Amino acid sequence: MERREINLARRVLDRFHLSPPVEIKNIVQMYADVVTEHTPPGVDGICLNPKHRTKRPLVILNEDIKSPARIRFTLAHELGHILLPLHFGDFVDQLGMESDYSLPLEAEANRFASEVLLPSSWLTGLCATLGNPTEIVAIAARRAKVSMTATCIKVVSILPTGYVFAMTDESSKVLYSGVSPKTFARPLQKNSLLTKGENEYPTAEQHWARPYNNGEKKLHWWKLKGAVSLSADDIPDWKVTLNKILDDSGLNESDAHEARQSIGGVFGALNSAAKIQNLNEEERLSLLMTRLQRQSKQNTKLKSFYVDLLQHPLLAELLQKRLKTL
Repeated sequence: MERREINLARRVLDRFHLSPPVEIKNIVQMYADVVTEHTPPGVDGICLNPKHRTKRPLVILNEDIKSPARIRFTLAHELGHILLPLHFGDFVDQLGMESDYSLPLEAEANRFASEVLLPSSWLTGLCATLGNPTEIVAIAARRAKVSMTATCIKVVSILPTGYVFAMTDESSKVLYSGVSPKTFARPLQKNSLLTKGENEYPTAEQHWARPYNNGEKKLHWWKLKGAVSLSADDIPDWKVTLNKILDDSGLNESDAHEARQSIGGVFGALNSAAKIQNLNEEERLSLLMTRLQRQSKQNTKLKSFYVDLLQHPLLAELLQKRLKTL
């Protein structure tokens, strides 16, 4: 089932008969006032009153931002805050937000913006006619007037299992990296050095590289040989549910891995306590909820994740399935 932000973006595309390059400012102005002003350092855009009953939403763009691609993504991102449900309050969006999926609401707004500016159906058509991912990204970014980073993130999300990309600077330092869905490989760590080039992934059957930004940066893609897909048939039911919750969380790869380990630790501690105290299922559930609530208050790094987890509609399903295996 598609995410709600993707479905909403597609309804916007259909309603206004949009295709790349989307005239995004015209669309945003139908829902909000748009001004360009001085903003605090490091801020791309601000969205005020997105859900106010009497005040019209206001989108403030940073007057120092000159990149048309960044301005377009910022506008689409703020439109997401305006249209998506549960996006209450004002939003101050930081520099580089197009690659920041660490906060759930910001991740939703990013996915909404990405689908509006780079519709999946349109990208799928490009992928079907062009076999080289670096060429797909370059053409899509140019035609849609979107940054290479935002385009890479969108393209890798619709490719089949087994694709990895990395963007590097002139010193081969990794700026951003990602993998296609269900690919059993980790993206390269940000700020690490790409020293092996095409051999960075030994199981890759193909490697593509393309300079961009006047040769100052380089885009790499790999297609892994015999890529392993994490099939739902190979994962216990509770892990499938946990993966859905983590997908919804908007955590980056590293933080999602840490969250998975943290939850595993909570479950493991419960299992030990349940055996020692001979707890029944109802008592185990009560103890488990207590420990999750404790994490939402004490786990500094993952506090917001645990707060959202306790309100997630799949939490009950996760706990029921996991308790059956303890």
